[in-house]
Amino acid sequence: PDIALPLYVAVSTDTGCFRYSNVTASTHRKAADLIAGGVDFAQINTLLFESKGYSEIRAAMMTYKNLQLYRGGSVAMLFVTNELREKNNLTMDDLGDISSLPREIDGVELSVVVKQSEKHPERFRISMRSGSDYASNSLCAMFGGGGHMRAAGAMVEASTPEEAAAKMDEYTKTGVIRGYKALVDWDKLNADRVKAVIELRVRPKKSHGFDEIAS
Repeated sequence: PDIALPLYVAVSTDTGCFRYSNVTASTHRKAADLIAGGVDFAQINTLLFESKGYSEIRAAMMTYKNLQLYRGGSVAMLFVTNELREKNNLTMDDLGDISSLPREIDGVELSVVVKQSEKHPERFRISMRSGSDYASNSLCAMFGGGGHMRAAGAMVEASTPEEAAAKMDEYTKTGVIRGYKALVDWDKLNADRVKAVIELRVRPKKSHGFDEIAS
């Protein structure tokens, strides 16, 4: 039936082509049912995960050329200023979901990409993608952002991208973040807060990922 195609696309994108930790045996069984219904999974996954425009390739080249590694290579950080983006003839849309690219490097467990806003240069969007040793949502929560453990985002105000990224180091030095498994001592933040669990089911746009949703 026609509904099988959008359902399979939703499952495949939400699981990163069945690579993320949210995949279970039930996920595969449901995907198998959709494939049995006539879904061309090979074509769909090729379009979703292997088909890239030239601007996306140039954005990837910029990412790998300018990112910096910290903490023994476990943390990769990229500052995307408007100047750097314009120098590479890229638009904000061209950047897509570059936040996940540094995680493809062997040994990188946390990817932090800081993008300067085009309309509001004093604002910086922090996008995090992490492996099992880091909790992206706990880190981003300190900046008023959110997401889930493996992908999260936040918005901060600063004069430079370096200043925005340095705020995370400040939390480390003061003991707010105890180690880099993102065990947060919330009492040190001295901030009023309400704890709640909100469950959402979303489907990210192609080439935009969870950045647009988290913001």
